[in-house]
Amino acid sequence: TFNHRGDLLVSVSWDGQTRFSNPWTGRVEIGLPRLSGRLMFSPDDRQCATIFLPVGTGQALLEIQESPVLARIESSGQLRHAWSLGFSPDGRWLASAVGAGVGIRVFDTAGRRLVATLPECEGRTVLFEPDGGGLLATSSNGIVRLPLTTAGLGTNLTISFGPPQVIFPVRNVIAAS
Repeated sequence: TFNHRGDLLVSVSWDGQTRFSNPWTGRVEIGLPRLSGRLMFSPDDRQCATIFLPVGTGQALLEIQESPVLARIESSGQLRHAWSLGFSPDGRWLASAVGAGVGIRVFDTAGRRLVATLPECEGRTVLFEPDGGGLLATSSNGIVRLPLTTAGLGTNLTISFGPPQVIFPVRNVIAAS
């Protein structure tokens, strides 16, 4: 059963689970360890009614809420296999160190979009500096600092990085904090 907006799918499977999933990504958002039948969304999609199977074992009226805590950045798999994540001090940016061949990705947390790619930083660690003035990351050249510059206003804020500055030339750093 789809909700009316078409952005939530409730399915019942042979393993006895009822799953609420994002139909576009296939991600299961939540699962219930009960077999359900007769699923129905309210007209405003805020509630889902179900009858637990076998018939007569119960019914439920589930409240559906979008959670800002659990909101996802839809990144076309760009956070898959990330070695580390780092938030900027103000929470505006989320950086992910993906490693060799991919580098670092930086996302705008409010707009949930990719805003920068740094393929030259192929390490496994990324951290924002405490003052938000740059990123510290591991690379094939060692630990590097990437000066950060922002431009724009409000939701149109963009981010750019200066050239990597090697601050410690040790290679093969696995993790730093």
